[in-house]
Amino acid sequence: MNCRDFREWLAQGGALTGPAAEHLRTCRGCRAMIESLNPSSQVPDAQRLARLKERIGGATAAVRPLPSDRAISLIGLFVFLALSILLATAVGYQGFVRLTPVQRIGDYTAILVAAVLFSLAIVPEIVPGAKRRISPSALLIALLLLLPLTTMALFPNFSLVYFVRRGVPCLRFGLLCAAISAAAGYWLIRKGYASSPVRAGAIFGAFAGLVGVAALALHCPILNAAHIVTWHCGAVLIGALAGAGLGAFPAGNRNW
Repeated sequence: MNCRDFREWLAQGGALTGPAAEHLRTCRGCRAMIESLNPSSQVPDAQRLARLKERIGGATAAVRPLPSDRAISLIGLFVFLALSILLATAVGYQGFVRLTPVQRIGDYTAILVAAVLFSLAIVPEIVPGAKRRISPSALLIALLLLLPLTTMALFPNFSLVYFVRRGVPCLRFGLLCAAISAAAGYWLIRKGYASSPVRAGAIFGAFAGLVGVAALALHCPILNAAHIVTWHCGAVLIGALAGAGLGAFPAGNRNW
């Protein structure tokens, strides 16, 4: 008699004798089913309760609760602003000096809007059950469109003279800023629980790359749309890809 035959035997009202009794004696699953249908009224003794407690929570420890969703967003935005200004201070504000008032307002507003959206998007990535206000994929697509379109409108110069020679140092500095920002972001991730490490890594990596874009917007004096879109905004794309790759690596450790 197998498990299916045993269940059919019980459904027909058969007695637990003969082959049914022999199957019940050897099958742990069917015994558990019978016990669940006929729960014992006896209270577990203290020794059994102690063993259960040791198995379930013997190694657990109290943890400090996470900040509120709003506090996490504000922390992310504050870290973004602080790092952008500090990193640009280390190399100078030549770009800020060369911008016209209209260019300053347009460029820095677009970057700040992107930072606010990212600060909202990071909350559900580290707080399971938090309300998701922004789709991560839609955010990345919007960012990759917003920054280039704003740049092309504000800086209508598409010259490719010394394009690579002048662009590589900017990309290198942007990625350095992103790496420093990612270290701060890792501390924030460790405070929560990344239910989707790949998606969380992409969001945090792109956010870290945005710090490089902001620092370069203050530092770089090259007011060329092709240069800015390729070498400045490239830090966001590379940061997102690197973050997603790192998120895929520790697939079994959701808390990183």
